[in-house]
Amino acid sequence: MSVLSERITLLRKEKGISVKQAGFEMGLDYKYLLALESCEKKPELDELELLESYYNTTIDYLVGSVDEPQAINMKVINQR
Repeated sequence: MSVLSERITLLRKEKGISVKQAGFEMGLDYKYLLALESCEKKPELDELELLESYYNTTIDYLVGSVDEPQAINMKVINQR
């Protein structure tokens, strides 16, 4: 299993929703989400952006570049 597939599965389960419900809410076919979760498909950039927005996380987290699900808002830090 890839980092991406593990993380989108984890985030969906943390929301307590089914693949069908997640797909419906994102406007994606649930079979496509199942394929992402099982590493059968790789998402395009626009789909990564949709997953990022839906799960309120970052693409960096989804693909394994960082281990924190939330990005630090540097704009807020710089204002302090």
